[in-house]
Order: sequence, then C-alpha cells, then structure tokens
Amino acid sequence: MSLSLLSRYAFFALCVLLALGSLPFLQHEWAWPVALVSGALSVVGIVDLAQTRQAVRRNYPVVGNIRYLVEAIRPEIRHYLLEGDREQLPFFRALRTRVRLLQGKGQPSAGWGGGVVEADHVVFL
Repeated sequence: MSLSLLSRYAFFALCVLLALGSLPFLQHEWAWPVALVSGALSVVGIVDLAQTRQAVRRNYPVVGNIRYLVEAIRPEIRHYLLEGDREQLPFFRALRTRVRLLQGKGQPSAGWGGGVVEADHVVFL
C-alpha cells in the first residue's frame, strides 16, 4: 500500500478507530462526546466513500468536505477579509448585482448615476 493511499484515508481511519475505541468507555461521561463526534464523522466518511458524484469527497473522505465548505463561503471571505470592494474586479459588487438583475429581465432599463443598462451591454454616460 502506497503512502499516498494511507494519507488519503488517514483521517477517516482515525475517526473510525476513535469511534470503535471509545465504545468500551461509554459508561464514563467524558467518552460520550468523543464517541458521538467520531461516530458522526465516520458516518460522513462512509457516505463520502459510497457516493459517486464528487471525486474529491470519494478520494478524501471527511477531509474532502472542507473544500466544498470553503467554496461556499469564498465570496464572503474574499469580500470582507481579502480585498476591497473595487479591487481586481471589472465592476464592484453592488453594480455587478444590479447589472445581473437588469439583464435577467431582458429589456433595456435606465440605471442610476447616468448609466443606461441594455439587454446585452452596459453604457455609462
């Protein structure tokens, strides 16, 4: 077995071993949170291994879900922590949202600030 295969499934294997290892100690109060968290992560890992739609989750069970979590919160992180509202973007966020809303209607519409938004392009006067 190669080292890369071991490193892929290491966290999942740790969760399963921790869940199974904590079962004999369930009479102690401290073992319940450990068993519940590691058991829940083990179930997530089993679901990840069984699914066929996302290769990252199948190849890296449990840890692969972090990618999709970060991908979901990426716009907020970028907007509030990493760059300003107008940096490295063709339009700042408020204008971009307004243009997208107006384009979805499919008809020319007057924008604010002297700009005219038409169905296929934006003209700033």
